[in-house]
Amino acid sequence: MNAKEHPDYQEENIHLKETIGWIQEEEKFLQDYDEILKSEIADIRKTVITLMDERLVAKLQLHQIAEKDMGQLKKAKENPYFGRIDFQERRREDMDSIYIGKHGFMDKDRDIPVVVDWRAPIADVYYSGHSKEVSYRAPYGEVSGTMHLKRRYEIENGVLQNIYEEKTSETIIEESLQGKGAFLVEALNKSTQGRLKEIVATIQDQQNRIIRSEMSKPLVVQGVAGSGKTTIALHRMAYLIYNNRRNIEEAQYLVIAPNKLFLHYISDILPDLGVENVIQTTFEDWAIEQIGIPISTEGWVDPLNSFIQGAGEEWEQIKLIGRIKGSLLFKKVLDNSLQQWQESLLPKEDLTFEDIQLISYKKLQEIFLTSNVHLSLNERIERLGLYLKNRLRDNMTEYQQKIGDFYQRKIEDLKREAESLEEIRQNIIALYDERDRRLSTIKEELGGVVDRYV
Repeated sequence: MNAKEHPDYQEENIHLKETIGWIQEEEKFLQDYDEILKSEIADIRKTVITLMDERLVAKLQLHQIAEKDMGQLKKAKENPYFGRIDFQERRREDMDSIYIGKHGFMDKDRDIPVVVDWRAPIADVYYSGHSKEVSYRAPYGEVSGTMHLKRRYEIENGVLQNIYEEKTSETIIEESLQGKGAFLVEALNKSTQGRLKEIVATIQDQQNRIIRSEMSKPLVVQGVAGSGKTTIALHRMAYLIYNNRRNIEEAQYLVIAPNKLFLHYISDILPDLGVENVIQTTFEDWAIEQIGIPISTEGWVDPLNSFIQGAGEEWEQIKLIGRIKGSLLFKKVLDNSLQQWQESLLPKEDLTFEDIQLISYKKLQEIFLTSNVHLSLNERIERLGLYLKNRLRDNMTEYQQKIGDFYQRKIEDLKREAESLEEIRQNIIALYDERDRRLSTIKEELGGVVDRYV
C-alpha cells in the first residue's frame, strides 16, 4: 500500500523522521569523537617507542570501531529499518514496538534500542511468526508472548514509500487465494543490477530456519540452480558472526567460490550486511597459497563445447534430444504433468465429521493448488493442515450447532419409528449423552479429523 494512503502514515512518518534525526545526531557525535581520537593518536605516535604500545593500539582500535559505526550510520540514514513488530511478553502488561533493520543501533542515553539488528534473537519473531502466539530463543531461554502487529516498510532515500501489513497464517492463505502478497512480489521484481544483493527484508520462514540453525551441527542446503543457496549461506555467515562476537578474534571465516566471476557476483553481500575481513577466494587460489609454490594450472575446458562439437549420427541424436529437453515446449509439458499430479493428490471427498460437511473438496483443492506454491510439497501439506485446524477452531460455534442438529434428527427418527416413548427412552438418553460428550470434546476430535486427512 502506498504509505500516504495507510491509516498510520502520520505516526509512521514522524517515527521515521525521529529515527533519521537520531542517526544524524549520532553520526555528528561520532565524527567529533573520531577527530579527537585522530588527534590523540597523532600525539601518542610522537612519544611511543614501538607501534605495539598499548595506548596506541587501544586508540587505533577505537578509531576503527568509530569509522565502522559511522559507515553504518551513513547507510542507515537512507533506509534505517524495513520491519516492525509489536510484541508483548507473556505475563507483562507493556507492549514493545520493535523496529528491525540491517544494522542495530542503541540509544545509550535512554538505554533503549532505536533499531534492532535483523540477526538479534527477537527478530526471529518477525521472520517466523505466523500467528499471534509466538516465541523466540534468547540467551537465557525461551521467551513467549503475543505479536499484535507485523509490518513491512519500503523506504528510499529517507522517504517512506510503502507500508505492508503482515497477516497470520490463516489470513495469508485467504489472501493468497486472491493473488495478494504485494511486498514480496514487488521486492522480487526489482532489478539486481548484475550482482547478488542482501535479502534481509524478504527472508522467508524456511530460509530463516536455515540461517538461524545451530552452529554446532553440520548443515546441508539442497536446491536447484538459482534457488538462493549462496544468498542464504552468506546471510547465515553474517548471522553466525553477529551472534559469536565474543569469539571473533579467534574465528576465521572463508568463502570458497567456483570462479572469480562468481566471487565478483557475490562480493557486495557481506559488506552490505556489515561483515568485514572475510576471505573470499576460489579453491585453486586457496590451495596454491597453502602449498606456497607457484603452480600454473591448465585452462578450464567447457564440457558443453566438447559435446556440441562431437560428430556422427549418435551425436546428432543426442543433440536433438538436448534441444527438445531444453525447449520451452518441453517445460510446458513438464509443468502440465506436475499440475495434473498435484491435482490428484487430495482425497476426492469433502472434509467431514459425523457425516457433517466441514469443508468441501472443491474448496480444499482451491486452497491447496493456489496457496504457498513457493514451498515444498510437504510444507504445503503441513500449512494446509495448520490452516484447516485454525479455520475449524474459528467456526467452532457453527460446527457445534451442526452436531446438535445431527443428534436431534437422530432422536426425531427414533421417535417416529417407535410405538411408545418408554421403549426408546434409554436410547434417547444415550444419544443425548453421546451428543454432550461429542460437544465437550469436539475441539480435539476435529483436530484428529484434520490430522487423519493430512
